Parts: sequence; C-alpha cells; structure tokens
Amino acid sequence: MDDDSYIQSFVNELTNRTTTTTTSKIATIKMDRFIIRNPTSANCNTSSGKSSGSRMKQTTIESLKGVVVVDDILHHKSRLQLSTSSKEEKLNSLNELGKKTPPRHIMMSTKIGRVINKLRNSEDEDIKKAAKKVYVKWKSHFVEHMDRPMIEVKCDLKTEKLRTSGTKLLTEALSVQDIPSLMYCQSFPALR
Repeated sequence: MDDDSYIQSFVNELTNRTTTTTTSKIATIKMDRFIIRNPTSANCNTSSGKSSGSRMKQTTIESLKGVVVVDDILHHKSRLQLSTSSKEEKLNSLNELGKKTPPRHIMMSTKIGRVINKLRNSEDEDIKKAAKKVYVKWKSHFVEHMDRPMIEVKCDLKTEKLRTSGTKLLTEALSVQDIPSLMYCQSFPALR
C-alpha cells in the first residue's frame, strides 16, 4: 500500500510537471511576437561564465510605428522651428519623425505637418530631402487609409454603468469639472 501511494504520487508529480512545462511553452510561443531578437556576438558571456545563445529585448509600446508621444512631437517641432538648431539636430528630428506615423488628430493639434511642409522649401538640400521624405510618407499613409470605416465601440449596460461610476469617482477625487467625451461609450472615428 505504501509503495503504491508513493508510485501514484510520483506519477502525479511527473504529470503536473509535464502539463506545467507544456503550458509555459505555449505561453512562450504566444509572447514571442512581442520580442525583438538582436543578433549578439558569440563572445558575449553572462555572469555565470556561460555564453548565451540569443539575447532578447521586449518591445516597448513607444517603439511601435503608430504610437506617438505628443511631447516628443512637440520637442521635434520646436527643434525644427528654432533658428539656432544645427543642421544635424534638424536632420535627426526629421529622421525620428519619419519613423512614426502620427494620427491625423495629433498632426492637427500639434501642427507638425505645417512645420514639415515649410522645411520642404528650405535652402539646405539635405533638410529639404529629409522633410520631403517625411511629407511623402505621411501623405501616402493618410491617402491609403482615407476610406477606413468608423470604429463603433459598443458596450453592455453593466460596463457602461461601471465606467460612468468610475469616471464620477475619479472626477470627484481629482476635483475636475468637465469629463472628456472619450470616457463614455460612443462611436469613435478610426485613428488615422
């Protein structure tokens, strides 16, 4: 009886380990799409003295093409508008802006498109080429996505009540007078 229970517990432990290992492998496979693989040299050693086969770095949300930080855009805009900025700073700002595709409402609120358009008529050929490259990239993106349908956000009554009570509690706690309309369940235009 003692041997049977020992064998049964051993088999159960092996089964649990296999299930856990399989589950972690599946989770690893699903999370692989959020990892950027950078090639590393074979001489790269870890603290244990062993060489690591591959180094992985998790993607940040700011590194995505369609995600922009408004402060960064305003920073680049001021850098491009300043007459004291050097040519390298302006080219760097244009290259950084070229890596992103800001939504239309961000472009309209920051007016970065006007600054880029003015730089297309610059005396400096390098700045003119970089500004034209950014302008063409952004314009082609917006032309391609012009006919994108509206995104309609629907929510059930329970979710709407939770959001309403949550925003009410937050506005009371923060002493805010007006609540942005984005907090409620409504139809939103597609982010372009």
